[in-house]
Amino acid sequence: MDAPLSNLGAKLRVQIGEIIRGLQNEAIITTSFVTHDAEEALSMPDLNGVMNPGGL
Repeated sequence: MDAPLSNLGAKLRVQIGEIIRGLQNEAIITTSFVTHDAEEALSMPDLNGVMNPGGL
């Protein structure tokens, strides 16, 4: 998912986030969730990965 909650208001963002987590748990699936919001990034996953730009 590429920033699926970015254009939602705060209250709706929380509600939809809970729905997404529930669907992931119910379906027992792995989902890549991309966000630039640190709070959202820490609240959504069971496991977190951070991509940091690298150099040559």
